[in-house]
Amino acid sequence: MQKDNDKNKVSQNRKLIFLLLSLIAILITANGWLLYFYVKNRDVDSVISENNKYNLLNPARKFVKQEDLIINLQPLRDYLNDTYGENEKVSIYFEYLPTGSNISINKDTEFYPASLLKVPITMAVAKKIEKGEWKWTNELVLMPSDKNKGFGSLYKEPSNSTYTIDELVRRSLSDSDNTANFILVRNLEIS
Repeated sequence: MQKDNDKNKVSQNRKLIFLLLSLIAILITANGWLLYFYVKNRDVDSVISENNKYNLLNPARKFVKQEDLIINLQPLRDYLNDTYGENEKVSIYFEYLPTGSNISINKDTEFYPASLLKVPITMAVAKKIEKGEWKWTNELVLMPSDKNKGFGSLYKEPSNSTYTIDELVRRSLSDSDNTANFILVRNLEIS
């Protein structure tokens, strides 16, 4: 009975982490698109040149109404400190992107990022597609060295099978499939 409860807790924790990562990805994407459409009709060069004397400030700050820059993070900081501050196994970093205001709990704690690395790998894939180097429909080959039984089921497929980048990204993020992620990593030329 205890094992079932532990498995349920682990499953619930994985679902919660996946939901949080998905929400973060959606918020980052939405913020990017909103900024793109807002900036599209503005004279960006003149605004950026104004910021050159303050080269450490985010140039996008000029595109946000100044009254939207005031945010009180203290209640969140207090809650996180009270809840997680003494737990050395928890590290949290939160940043309000328009201003750079941030909160960190145990920021120097080292941990293995595990599946959190799948998000930046997917971002690198999307960047290659954006640059026209790849297409979502390109197919990549499953090599024996890519197979990993940790998460997902792609490792069960025969070697030399091919999968579209779209399918590999979907499996990597939604199924947390390590094999799909390893195929993508092997094919990325990150410099």
